Amino acid sequence: MIVIGITGGIGSGKTTISNILKEMGYPVFDCDKKAKFLYDIDPYVMKNIRDAFGKDIYVNNILNREKLARIVFNDKESLDKLNSIVHPKTREYMYDFIIAQMDNDICFVESAIMFESELNKLMDKIISVTAPQDVRIDRVIKRDNTTKEKVLERINNQMNEEERLLQSDIIISTHQPLDNVKEILSHLVETINE
Repeated sequence: MIVIGITGGIGSGKTTISNILKEMGYPVFDCDKKAKFLYDIDPYVMKNIRDAFGKDIYVNNILNREKLARIVFNDKESLDKLNSIVHPKTREYMYDFIIAQMDNDICFVESAIMFESELNKLMDKIISVTAPQDVRIDRVIKRDNTTKEKVLERINNQMNEEERLLQSDIIISTHQPLDNVKEILSHLVETINE
């Protein structure tokens, strides 16, 4: 079985690509979504986040994401601490997902931090999803009801776009008609499966 990683910066269109692949019938594991889910349901993750960032980081067993973001946003040590709690658990679920797909020819793993978390080493190929920065900013402003300044801060805290693209095997731009993107993905999967 071939395992393909999907990555890209904020607002690049990773979720769009993953959703198209799911519509095509391919299994896709979303690391970021699973990590967010674990924050509120996994006893190990919850306990360790409380121990690391204080009991009041949770209100009625729901993580105060805004408060946590403020803590880790500009403090690499805190971010590393958070990642050391969440990433291993997310990775466990990813392994289980991949093992469960063994009857398929191909499956996909989506992660915004594919290279930073070294998940790329476990993938057969990496797809980087991209779009012009102004398009990405507009998408995130609309999606998250936020400001341009906040989106730029998040972009600047992510891996450099050029560096990500250079390390990727396949680059897909989502700044084109959706039908074109679907056609590109369909052709790509056929080529990989040959």
